[in-house]
Amino acid sequence: MKIVAEAAEAELSVDWSERNLALLEAGLQEVFRRVTEPNRREYLLRIAGVVARGGNAAVLARELGLDPRSLVRLSHRIRMPSARRTMAWLRVLLAAKLLEDADATFISVAAASGYATDAALRRVFHEFLGLTPTELRARGPSREVVDRFATELEGVRT
Repeated sequence: MKIVAEAAEAELSVDWSERNLALLEAGLQEVFRRVTEPNRREYLLRIAGVVARGGNAAVLARELGLDPRSLVRLSHRIRMPSARRTMAWLRVLLAAKLLEDADATFISVAAASGYATDAALRRVFHEFLGLTPTELRARGPSREVVDRFATELEGVRT
């Protein structure tokens, strides 16, 4: 019975990560209208894959075959925020895409986008956007997050 439960949980996890990746890729297509450099796009897509699976900067570094310091240098070289900052933005973008579903509860959005509590996601929204979830929903969640994230990416200089 335990094996069946573990298999079902693994299947559900794969479904969620695939859905999360599809949502992130859709959001990134909007970002790519303003971020055109191929190396930055590729980096964002790699990070999206890690975020969709619930990974962190250490997982990203391993997948890229880099140590943490080399990952920092790579981010700097291609004019990107730190991997942690970029991952945080992508989690905010994922939450925004999930908030577009009017039936989605904020608690379910927080959990699906990798936050332990809805309060944690509220803090991140306030830090990154200065908005409450209600204010973000009213403005069009994806549009607002994409605009702010792309603006930050445009401002990164070496």
